Amino acid sequence: MAIKDEIREEQKKFKDMPLKGKIGYIRDYYKFHILIGILVIIFGAVFLRDYIVNSRPDYLNAVMLNTILDYAADSDITGDLAAYAGVDREEYKITIDTTMRIDLEHNDQMSMASEQKILALFSADEIDVMAAPLAIMDTYAPENAFSDIHAIMDDAQIKAMEEAGFPVYYATCDGQTFPAGFYIRDSVYLRDLSEHGTFVPEEEPVFAVTSRLKHPDAALQLLKMISGQ
Repeated sequence: MAIKDEIREEQKKFKDMPLKGKIGYIRDYYKFHILIGILVIIFGAVFLRDYIVNSRPDYLNAVMLNTILDYAADSDITGDLAAYAGVDREEYKITIDTTMRIDLEHNDQMSMASEQKILALFSADEIDVMAAPLAIMDTYAPENAFSDIHAIMDDAQIKAMEEAGFPVYYATCDGQTFPAGFYIRDSVYLRDLSEHGTFVPEEEPVFAVTSRLKHPDAALQLLKMISGQ
């Protein structure tokens, strides 16, 4: 039978079918095409969403290393900061990555991947704030990773933080020692963020501004939210 005759025969069969039969025919005959169409729509929607989100200007880029939070915590902290600082997340992008871990004693695959990601963030100037256990912060300090905390606050504000129970963290680089941030072990916000807190308290977590700081006002807002000051 010629192709034209086959098409005509299929059209006649389809025309004589009841509605239920037509639906089943379309479903069975075109299910592959429908599936492909659905996948194209899904991937297109995801791509468009990511494009829109990534095209927004940054409000803040922060990294919190070695947290004991679950993977949903990123959105919790970014949402809290947006509400605290009055940031429209449809207009600005807030990135606070809590998924990275570095084990200074065992250079495992997770540690190597995290170190590479942090290096990439510094290279791209996309890291305003780093918070991590003291041992990790002291590892990065000699590599010119941090800025003087005066980049986001004055002496009176620094003194107020100390009096509120947040001692100054001093970084040393090229023989120079300077105040780069604060110890945040006693942060009520971080303690209450999950059942077990955010950091292991005995590891002396530290908040510091980086040498790639581009959003000082946003960094200060994050610090205020964490400290409650």
